[in-house]
Amino acid sequence: MKPDVKLSGESYRELNRAIRRLMDVSGDTTVEVLKSQGRLMCVDLAGITRPTGTKASIGTEQKARIKTKVEEVYWNMGEAVNALKQAGGDKAAAAFQRLVRQGKMSQAAAIMSRLISGTQWEVGTFDNGTLHKQQAFKRRVSRRMVVTDKGALTRYRSEKQKMAGFAKSGFATAAKQLGGSRGIPGYATKHNGPGTGKVSKSGNSITLTITNSVRHIHEAFDSSRESAAVNMRVGKITQLIKRIATNRMKKSSKSIK
Repeated sequence: MKPDVKLSGESYRELNRAIRRLMDVSGDTTVEVLKSQGRLMCVDLAGITRPTGTKASIGTEQKARIKTKVEEVYWNMGEAVNALKQAGGDKAAAAFQRLVRQGKMSQAAAIMSRLISGTQWEVGTFDNGTLHKQQAFKRRVSRRMVVTDKGALTRYRSEKQKMAGFAKSGFATAAKQLGGSRGIPGYATKHNGPGTGKVSKSGNSITLTITNSVRHIHEAFDSSRESAAVNMRVGKITQLIKRIATNRMKKSSKSIK
């Protein structure tokens, strides 16, 4: 009796059927087919993980976006003083600087909140990225901080930029476990993020499981495009089946002659 093939996730039923058809015509074992197509599915899933796509240039673009977001949340003292001069004049800027020197951060923050509207302000050495992490995936920044330790802010921004592609890396790890991460860009594969790609047997069932365990993956994974990615993989499997059938017909034709 042919083993039953199951893939995790209800939306993968068509993919399950396509893989069974490929097993019928390819001559490869169930495990071989599941590993090869599972690996390719990891590449597809990495492609719909934001920033979407698999081009190497996307990593550079993401680094730029991370820098912009960090600088939107955190201002250094120079930026704050210049903004206060424009909003409230030299006296307001001087009062702000004086309060910071005196360590009266809450009062300094009150000046920022009063004159730089639309945002709740904090003032301090640095919060180790707490405000950025809370708002990294939000379109609108509602809380900002004036950072007095410029060096700490620079180091944090650099560290976060190096993490470009980390969300994709969980699928890269899964792909490596299934045979290799070719097709997923290097800026993602270098991270070795948590993920699993495995084919397991239980009785007559063989199951392909793909997981991405990167923290906050739900914020980066574009689930609205998941069905499209699965359908694309089904289409590619169908094309592969047709090529196999065509090649067999050609070989058969040659043997007859």
